[in-house]
Amino acid sequence: GPLLSAMARFGRGLPAHLLPMTLSSVFQIGHDGMAVMLASGAEQIVVLTPPGHDSEKAALEAQVALLRALLVGLGAAAPRVHLLDEVDPDAVEAALYGLAAMPAMKAATFSVLGSKREVARLALSKLHEAAPFAPDLIILPKGAPYGLINIDIKGCTLCLACVGACPVNALSDHPERPEVAFTEAACVQCGICVATCPEQVITLEPRYNFATAALSPIVLNTEEPFCCVSCGKAFGAKATIDKVVAKLKGHAMFNDDVKLRLIQMCDLCRITTMAEGENDPFRSAARPMVRTTADYLDAEAKAKEAGRKPEDFLN
Repeated sequence: GPLLSAMARFGRGLPAHLLPMTLSSVFQIGHDGMAVMLASGAEQIVVLTPPGHDSEKAALEAQVALLRALLVGLGAAAPRVHLLDEVDPDAVEAALYGLAAMPAMKAATFSVLGSKREVARLALSKLHEAAPFAPDLIILPKGAPYGLINIDIKGCTLCLACVGACPVNALSDHPERPEVAFTEAACVQCGICVATCPEQVITLEPRYNFATAALSPIVLNTEEPFCCVSCGKAFGAKATIDKVVAKLKGHAMFNDDVKLRLIQMCDLCRITTMAEGENDPFRSAARPMVRTTADYLDAEAKAKEAGRKPEDFLN
């Protein structure tokens, strides 16, 4: 505020076509807000940042870099978003008046409603409609909050650990069969699925997809369920069970087909089979026989007749 006042009092002030916008902190603005400005008809955006906020400025620079990558993908010949880190009124004035004129952006009318991500997609779709070059896919730099995940189907066992770990529900499963589906528009490329995957078969692909297919889930991997060898109930992915059986086949605890069949059973059949077998881990030791007073008296009488000890006749 004081800087702009000094420009107005002692210099030429702001250019006539520049609209100042005050924020409680310029670091709160993201690519979504700047995309809304451009889609609404702004020619360029200049963010005047205060010095001495390096950590916060890095995040803002990342947002500007993301929007620039999107605009370049849409055919922008020159950057329309600028960061100005300056406290000298004369330097700020020179920078603003020195901006090269650009063709005006086509103004679109739309309601800025929804979450920040929904607003960003809406504004970017308006920019996509007005762009001279409008591809469906734009490759983005690493760390961008938009993109695809790829799963190496050969190594995936459909354990669905990634589905349970996804914080934005971009990954989903199927209630009736082993399956993992992915909704690209919801993915924020956080990488939790990559870190969670026990097989390490998930990779991230930063990109922006303007196609409507990005809004709907697509199946990344699916497989027929494995059926219990005892009751026939489907209880897991065939690839997962086969892999576990293959790994444990030579183990000392699974050295015969009977024990290997336990892995191929559902939870109920496995417990029932173990309970009925000889090696039930939950079976307690045999209880000692209950002896009554009559047993001791009978043993004592027999011992007197035979001339032996009563303990020899206690069963």
